[in-house]
Amino acid sequence: VLRTEKSEFCSNNDKIDIKVMGLNGCSKNVIDFFSEQLNLSAQKIDLKVTITKIYDVRDIGGKLSAKHHNVIIGKELKKKYGKIKLLEKDGYHIQCVDFSTITKMQKNRKMIFNTMVNILLKLNVKAGGTNWSIPLQTIGDWRGTVFRESVMIVGADVTHFTDGKPSIAAVVCSSSNFDFTAGSSYNFKIAVQYPEGNKRSMEYIKDMQAIMTDLLRAFYSATREKPAKIIYYRDGVSMGQFEKTVLKELEAIQDACTSLEEIYEPKISIVVCTKRHDQRFLRKDGNKFLNPDIGTVVSKNLVTPNYFNFFLFSQKIIKGTGVPCHYYVLYDDNKLGAYFWHNFTFLLCHLYARCKMPVSYPAPVYYAHLACYSSRTRFEAKYGRQNRNYWQGDNRPQESQIEKEITPQDKDYMFYI
Repeated sequence: VLRTEKSEFCSNNDKIDIKVMGLNGCSKNVIDFFSEQLNLSAQKIDLKVTITKIYDVRDIGGKLSAKHHNVIIGKELKKKYGKIKLLEKDGYHIQCVDFSTITKMQKNRKMIFNTMVNILLKLNVKAGGTNWSIPLQTIGDWRGTVFRESVMIVGADVTHFTDGKPSIAAVVCSSSNFDFTAGSSYNFKIAVQYPEGNKRSMEYIKDMQAIMTDLLRAFYSATREKPAKIIYYRDGVSMGQFEKTVLKELEAIQDACTSLEEIYEPKISIVVCTKRHDQRFLRKDGNKFLNPDIGTVVSKNLVTPNYFNFFLFSQKIIKGTGVPCHYYVLYDDNKLGAYFWHNFTFLLCHLYARCKMPVSYPAPVYYAHLACYSSRTRFEAKYGRQNRNYWQGDNRPQESQIEKEITPQDKDYMFYI
């Protein structure tokens, strides 16, 4: 069982300017209540905010401000969410809050602080802050010499549609050298890819070279150095796709590096993580069988013999039988070893921006998954009414055109949080 690290709030924002807008049908009382409680909660966690309020908004586009973080409150926002978030391609930062969430808080005041803090955590990250850090004194000696050189952490995922629609890939990477004590913000790239031939979908990321080239340039622009090590976590790959998917993406990452400089060959490690498996584990406590403790690693006997792999319980299991994440270290040019992979992966699960407790996936993988989901929602809002004939016809939109429509203009904006 690995030691549970304690993450600490570490916002580095001087002030967040917020514009709260109530859509048509939201009463002034609700907007005032929300703004007051948001301000009080921000004070309690030592986060400085300024709040501007606008009531009874009928035209969202005409009221959005590029200088503020726009919080939109409305009824049944789930139906409008995709169309509202499409406005971010024009450079706006938007956070949606459903009207029902606020009415629940008014009825049950015990919900107020936790709900408001969750919203503030999202706004802080979207404003360029980092929510959590791990105190250096709580981290063991497993780090070794790995982080004496610059390290880029990468997460990737792909989501698929049916009816001939294109897949959407998301790749996120730490925007600067990974730092335990100052958290980390992430850059992103969204790629749309039509399936090849008669295939229903495409699992590997075919534009990986171009994506990684852009992300490496962004990393260099922020740090004035190229990463000496790249640690790549990949979600959503089945065992039958390991060789085809991972080898193609590894080759694309290597090509991206040499395209920037012929002699630039950073050491790369690739880990595939999945929760789509049938393995379940319990521990015996007297006459009872309980879920394993947070930080439990299973790395012998019950793992796959053909690969270096392990199961990790990183999250608190509230109800039912816990499902651990299964990690396969498929390529390790850094030769980091099992002790490192167990501990480092567990640590990354503590740095997910929206939650103080550790989560079931490492933060970069979670972000890639969320970026896919958010992009999918925008895609459906823009193209959801089109049928199979449209997507298989000659007049279907180019991949680059779709990317432009669904991707926020601000490349430093963690829109998926």
